[in-house]
Amino acid sequence: MLPLVLVRMMHYFGEFARWQYLRHFSPDDVFWLNVNQLYRFAEKMRVDSTPVFLFGEESPGTTVQDQYLIMLMLSLLSSGNLTQRQFNFSYHILCLVSNRMSLHPEYAEDASFVVVLNEAKPAMRPVGDMAGDAARYWSTADMVEIIHGWATVMEGGRLPPELKPLIEPGIDAGLLRMLCREWAAQPVRFERAERTAVTNRNLEVAHRLSLLHRLIRQPDEASQVQTRQADTDSFDDAANIRIYGFVTSRKRDRSTLALAPLSGEAAVPAAQARDEFLRWTVDNVSQTGLGVTLDALGNEWVSLGGLVGYRDVDSNNWSLGLIRRVKRANQRERIYLGLETLSSRPVAASLRPVDSKLIDPTLPQEMVWLSGHISLFVPFDRGGRRINALIMPISCYTLGKQYYMTARGKHFQIALGKVLEKGSDWCLAEIELVKALEKLPIVM
Repeated sequence: MLPLVLVRMMHYFGEFARWQYLRHFSPDDVFWLNVNQLYRFAEKMRVDSTPVFLFGEESPGTTVQDQYLIMLMLSLLSSGNLTQRQFNFSYHILCLVSNRMSLHPEYAEDASFVVVLNEAKPAMRPVGDMAGDAARYWSTADMVEIIHGWATVMEGGRLPPELKPLIEPGIDAGLLRMLCREWAAQPVRFERAERTAVTNRNLEVAHRLSLLHRLIRQPDEASQVQTRQADTDSFDDAANIRIYGFVTSRKRDRSTLALAPLSGEAAVPAAQARDEFLRWTVDNVSQTGLGVTLDALGNEWVSLGGLVGYRDVDSNNWSLGLIRRVKRANQRERIYLGLETLSSRPVAASLRPVDSKLIDPTLPQEMVWLSGHISLFVPFDRGGRRINALIMPISCYTLGKQYYMTARGKHFQIALGKVLEKGSDWCLAEIELVKALEKLPIVM
């Protein structure tokens, strides 16, 4: 019974580690020392590769080494940039292909990863021959070749038979390509924006589309009786642009701007109740975003792909960002987040269908502005390409649907393109200009 006992012990260690990763924690040093010593004991008893049925003959055969390798390979995905579904899918992928790897005590040039059995550490890339009889090496070449083949099939519009029971929303060939990179037989080098450490910088943070829309439009509503000279030629500011297909030209509008009127809701002073906002501490900044730390208490809503607005405590201008990385620190009351900045100058907008005079009168008041659906115009750069996009309630999205958009007193007829990002109640979609309008048409 010893092989079965050890396999089940390793399996339950793996279940504990997986539960930690799914909650964006990482197992501590004591855990890894126990796991590594358990595998060393299995080797000593010469049962590390003895096949057994984990839970009866109806379950697939496995070994202590298979279960150990699954756990070690999962530890390489602990950077906090996978959703729960993606991480769980990665686990099931490993269950299918773990038998294509094997541990060896001898170093070889083609070794992909190493674990040291007398240390309290998970898997890592080998740095030459790590002296000592406790080092165990393995290659991922065969495993990655299989995953690469599955990704190729999925990119061709088909599903590999082995993966059909595992496919869920958010699982695609892009995830398989990412796994091929993370588990590559040899390290894959790629450029990453340089991070600069920051001290003594705090942010005020808000979330939920309706609140963000209200905060972003406040300066316009507060200054509705004032005139404003356009002094920049920036595509990030809808007040200073004339859009002709978003391509042909930009022209500085030197006339007095007719700012959008209030929607019936009193403008909230910009300085009102600053203490009501969440406070996050900036750790580092890069060309594409921020790294921040925050208290777990009061931030339970935080999740990968979440939409947030933030500003410096001494500023009135809000920026928009997406949560790309979630990592809980060893002190469990603190969380580290990686934010991708979408726009530092988002513009509040209103959407009205071109084929309807009125929108649904039963919509909550906070979801309506200027007699249309609330939305946020956010042009941004991604992959070396300038993208004109709109954040809107997800119920408003239909590919190709046309809307009248009002932003900073200007009117446009637009068509919705593909969805770039999606949350529980919002989506970020590309938009294409149909034409600029002097005023909104009256739909009978």
